[in-house]
Amino acid sequence: MLFRSKRADIVIINYWHRIKNIEAIKQRFLTINNRLKVYLADYKFMGFKDKNNNLREVSYFAGKPVAALTGIGYPGGFLNIIKGLNIGLAQEFIFPDHYELRGRELCRIEKYLKIKGIGDIIITNKDFYHLDLSRAKLNYFILKVALKIEDEADFLRDIKNRLNKSR
Repeated sequence: MLFRSKRADIVIINYWHRIKNIEAIKQRFLTINNRLKVYLADYKFMGFKDKNNNLREVSYFAGKPVAALTGIGYPGGFLNIIKGLNIGLAQEFIFPDHYELRGRELCRIEKYLKIKGIGDIIITNKDFYHLDLSRAKLNYFILKVALKIEDEADFLRDIKNRLNKSR
């Protein structure tokens, strides 16, 4: 990733709150390309929505065993957000990015969870669009997040300036 920053104008370091030596990492990017603008970003928890778009509070999950299921590029970020909300994750199902979970597989997962006494599954927004939940027997909840970029006004100005230069 660092070698690509030679030709980049902007770099966004995501999950920066979890990086111990963030200043050293920023300096490594700037050593490779001193014109580079480095921005820090993280996800902010916004709530949960069920498959019918109804909002649920974190308190809904209090004292319940909950499962998480995802097929995204960095599942650790997703799981860390859930764990940071003090939700008791009893089971995690992690699939490769863009994995197409078939109906039979989902049915087997649901049967397994039902035996374990787990009725709620948290997924990402991306997973919601990749899963066929039309025959779902358990409750699926989408973790809603917003990307928060530090110095957002500067970031948006830099993006606008670069777009104007490319025209």
